[in-house]
Amino acid sequence: MKTNTRSTHYPSLLSLAPYDEVGDLDRSVDQAHDWPAVHRTRHELMSVVDRFAETPSGRRLLLSWSAHELLIDALELIAEGPRVDALLLRSRDLAAAFGTDLFETLSLGECGRVLLPDLVAAFVPYAHALLGLPAHDTAVSLSVIDGCRAAFVDPFMSQPATRFDSWRRSVDRWRPPPPPTPYELLVGEVGSQEALAALTVDPLPTDEDVDLRAVCDDVRDRLREALDLADPVVTRVLGAEHRTAVRRLLVDAVTSDPEILRRKGRTLTLTAGACLAVARADHQLTPHGPMKSSMLAEHFGLTGMPTSRETTLVKAVAGSAGFGRAQPLPPRYLTGRRRTELVRRRDELATTEPVRQAS
Repeated sequence: MKTNTRSTHYPSLLSLAPYDEVGDLDRSVDQAHDWPAVHRTRHELMSVVDRFAETPSGRRLLLSWSAHELLIDALELIAEGPRVDALLLRSRDLAAAFGTDLFETLSLGECGRVLLPDLVAAFVPYAHALLGLPAHDTAVSLSVIDGCRAAFVDPFMSQPATRFDSWRRSVDRWRPPPPPTPYELLVGEVGSQEALAALTVDPLPTDEDVDLRAVCDDVRDRLREALDLADPVVTRVLGAEHRTAVRRLLVDAVTSDPEILRRKGRTLTLTAGACLAVARADHQLTPHGPMKSSMLAEHFGLTGMPTSRETTLVKAVAGSAGFGRAQPLPPRYLTGRRRTELVRRRDELATTEPVRQAS
């Protein structure tokens, strides 16, 4: 990144970043990986951030659409140009961004200045996992943000105090809400405390009949076509339990909202969206599982997975969580393996004795 074009109003920030160590590690990253010149459009960045918003870290910080916009704007500024991947988030780029007046163009204000380091720091591990970066590069990038955080949040602390700005340091500043507890995170995986309490480890039946009696007559044929497309792919790639989950999702969603099939659109993309939703809920896709969504798309002959169709289907059966996001899929669409993981974690949290914290 060319940092000589930026004025450094906060020189103490740059001194906090271990430039010698950061530079060496960045060079090792560039040498170890043949990073092509990647230009991610704003729409592509929005899609990545929307997926990040569905993770526990994203749900904790991306509480409004303005926070989404703030993170996307910051990623575009940190990349500075089309030849740097906005998801790479190298330590030297982060040090230059948080150590200069780069973000002043965003008109952050009090809340935005406090929130921005937390937003970027939470997004770094997610972005690095998508790119397959080693853990030590992620750790160095996070250490740079952590070292620059205090002076960035309160730039007046990095300059000599005067009698005119002493009041600024005494003002109670807004702070992000406390992180959710492990139990709250677990509840978020299934949608509600009631669903978590009623969760069992029973696997989904592999020979369940498809009941289309509640489906409107004018969309029934298209639904059968979608089911016929999904069955062989899901069975081959994911397994018989996932086939049952995809069948349930398609039938329930179209029963709840027949307009899904009445609107223009390829039946194949609807089928792929249902498979994507089930695979994501079952933690088969990255960053939780071994499979990339692009690999799943190849089995349907697509170049990319239709995330918009996925969201439409999930909203039809689970409802909306706000800001264009859907609630998590209910346990009705989770396989026995995923249910077992959730029940084991639920029981562990139930038997853990609370530790009192000193006030």
